Amino acid sequence: MASINMKDIEDILKEWLDDQKIKHSINVARTAQELAKRFSVDKESAYLAGLVHDIARDLEPHKLLQIARENNLLQHQIEEKIPVVLHANVGAFILSSELHITNGVILQAVQNHTVASPEMSQLDKIIYVADVIEPDRSFQGVDILRTLAKNDLDEAFLKALEGSITYLMNNRCIIHPFTIEARNNLIFKE
Repeated sequence: MASINMKDIEDILKEWLDDQKIKHSINVARTAQELAKRFSVDKESAYLAGLVHDIARDLEPHKLLQIARENNLLQHQIEEKIPVVLHANVGAFILSSELHITNGVILQAVQNHTVASPEMSQLDKIIYVADVIEPDRSFQGVDILRTLAKNDLDEAFLKALEGSITYLMNNRCIIHPFTIEARNNLIFKE
């Protein structure tokens, strides 16, 4: 990890993201680093994964779909209907192929930060939760999530998933099956 200069990464992000998303990415990185300290996860990995998690977020849906198809990144047919979720898979691909970030733990955390996955590592959960609770997020229930995240990562992750599912249902949006599977896996483990 020492060979990666975070300032260089922040400069590279300027080529990919608008100023608001760069600020969001820095907030997620800092939040992820705090959570990593609490839950004994590598702080540098958490910071880097948080910093780069949205690198492909500003790509147009048709471009995300094109890159995903060309590089065999589609994980489920539903992603063709909601290509915005592909920014996670495409982001991990860009990090590996163009920025030469090859740490599988970081790439997986980036890949799983949007729709989650049935099997989530501690770092994956940290990035997912940090993305939801970073300081500029403001929605009903965010303070409850922030409090949960101080003590119980799995409970915060579960509540974040359920909040996302509820939001998507209330807005009649498609829900990726991996999100449902991630929630169900947490419930089964209780």
